[in-house]
Amino acid sequence: MNLAAMLALVLQLLPTIVKLVNVAEQIFSDQPKSGEVKAAMVNNALQAIVEGGQAISTGGAKATWTEIAPAVQTAVKIVADVSFKDDLKAQK
Repeated sequence: MNLAAMLALVLQLLPTIVKLVNVAEQIFSDQPKSGEVKAAMVNNALQAIVEGGQAISTGGAKATWTEIAPAVQTAVKIVADVSFKDDLKAQK
């Protein structure tokens, strides 16, 4: 997969990433320092979504999770950092 295709796929996933980050925050809101667990939950959900898409995709449209995982994980971290920047400041 070329860089442009990977970026396009990550950008298509951004709304889903934002929703999943918010869901994770709600689920773990009463658990301090649960960032790693939240990130794992979001990344596992995204992996399931991408792999489900792979199952119904064909030919050149078929991306692999291995190829896009690092970019998706970076996007999850950025969304979480932006979404919860006030919470991060309060923890310091």
